[in-house]
Amino acid sequence: MFTKKTKYAIMIIKYLSINKKENFLSAKEVAGALKIPKESTAKIMQELARKKIIFSKKGKGGGFHFPEINHNISLKRIIQNLSPKKHKSCLFNLSKIENEKCPFCDTWSEFYKKIFQQGKDYFN
Repeated sequence: MFTKKTKYAIMIIKYLSINKKENFLSAKEVAGALKIPKESTAKIMQELARKKIIFSKKGKGGGFHFPEINHNISLKRIIQNLSPKKHKSCLFNLSKIENEKCPFCDTWSEFYKKIFQQGKDYFN
């Protein structure tokens, strides 16, 4: 349903939000704690920092931090920032084949709305 990148990003943000240390955490620390590849973790964390979802700091004592100001971020925003086109297309590509609306698109759309609604409180 979600890409591996999106799943990892959600895990990373949740981990950073739980570990509200004054210190910044390195990608290596986060990857080790979550048991996910360090390279993927670093790339995802850099992307999240570029999109201002998490903060990054270079140098001694640097790393990544999930700021208090972002603790109300929606799951929808995270998913859309990491895979904006992925969930707007027909799940089965039937609309492209049959040149008309896929019979599953409305159901799929409702499913995503419910996920986003239920995920609203995930980070609070």
